[in-house]
Amino acid sequence: SDITEFEPPVEFDIWYDRAAFHFLRTENKIYKYFFIAEDAIKKDGYLILGTFLENGPTKCSGLEIRQNSEASISASFEIAFHRIKCVIEDHTTPFNTIFHWHYLFYFFYFFIPVSKIKLLLTYIINLKLWTENHF
Repeated sequence: SDITEFEPPVEFDIWYDRAAFHFLRTENKIYKYFFIAEDAIKKDGYLILGTFLENGPTKCSGLEIRQNSEASISASFEIAFHRIKCVIEDHTTPFNTIFHWHYLFYFFYFFIPVSKIKLLLTYIINLKLWTENHF
């Protein structure tokens, strides 16, 4: 399945992901993920994201992944999420391979989802253009 197609049936207090985000390799997919998480997490809820560091592996389960830095992830989420903590961990696999991994803990504080603000701004711009052309 594709996390960017997920339609959450409810809002969550905690969104915990250590298996999906690093498979999102394009900015477009990362933005889709952000908007889904933002809509799915309750205000005052938490996002816990585990993903590979930039010096980690390039594949996971045979699939290409995106290596991430704390800064690159925070840049994607800082509009609506406050980073609480980043924990770096070296994970040893059953094959004695060491994966450089980090967990980022965020607090969701933004009351109006960014996706809704974008819709509102689009509406305002279109209304302004319409009124300029009709009055």
